[in-house]
Amino acid sequence: MSLVLTHQLDTQWSLKGPLNVETISSIWRKGHEGISQTRSKEIELDLSQITDPDSASVALLIDWLRYAKRYHKTLRLHHVPKKMQDIIRLSNLQDILV
Repeated sequence: MSLVLTHQLDTQWSLKGPLNVETISSIWRKGHEGISQTRSKEIELDLSQITDPDSASVALLIDWLRYAKRYHKTLRLHHVPKKMQDIIRLSNLQDILV
């Protein structure tokens, strides 16, 4: 299964599939393009359908959050998988990601 980023609306995004060091390069640029091209100031990102998250997936989200901020937009994360929450907590990144 491959990693897919979908945009139901400018404001409603979702990721589906394995999100890890092996798949991030396929989706990283698509996130940047979507953030810079959307007219919405707020983007809701549903993570409920991702599998196999690792520390690289957390790094991707940090990158997208910073990129959105550069464009004066807000990226809100929803349904963050427990494994990602554990990595976020162990890395002391709760203030940035949750």
